[in-house]
Amino acid sequence: MKQLVIVLIFIAGFSLNGQNNSIGSNEKLVFTASYNMSGLLTDLAQVTMETKEVKTSKTTLLHLKCKARTYSKWDNFFKIDDTYESYVNVNSLAPYLYKREINEGGHYKFMKYNFNQRTKTLKSQMRKRRSNGTFWDVNKTYTFGSSTNDIVTTIYKLRNLNIE
Repeated sequence: MKQLVIVLIFIAGFSLNGQNNSIGSNEKLVFTASYNMSGLLTDLAQVTMETKEVKTSKTTLLHLKCKARTYSKWDNFFKIDDTYESYVNVNSLAPYLYKREINEGGHYKFMKYNFNQRTKTLKSQMRKRRSNGTFWDVNKTYTFGSSTNDIVTTIYKLRNLNIE
């Protein structure tokens, strides 16, 4: 948790606006997620990050997708099946749509955020599963600032930082 706070402070210290000069279409990065179990670093899951261009009726967007899945040998212990997706402007990486669907150890949550870059309003939808198996939705509208990003877009925007 301490490391996450340090990373967020680091990110907050930089302006992540500007032009995309490092993220292209059809990228695929694969990582192994590990956890320290009683002093032993144990590989638990695979994290895959992919990009691709998506054409809409009005524009072309960059689809940023992150998936985390536990290796099958750990599924009986604690299964993780998470997907995070962002649709962003190809040049500025301004977010237009962010979706998060997590299923961790039987805990399910779906979240969707539609960013209106023109009016700077955000429509959110959250869906959770009740203990009886039914779902409930919460829908809200917010305003946001010009430097607001979702977590997936932020991770990709870090690649545009000039670290010299």
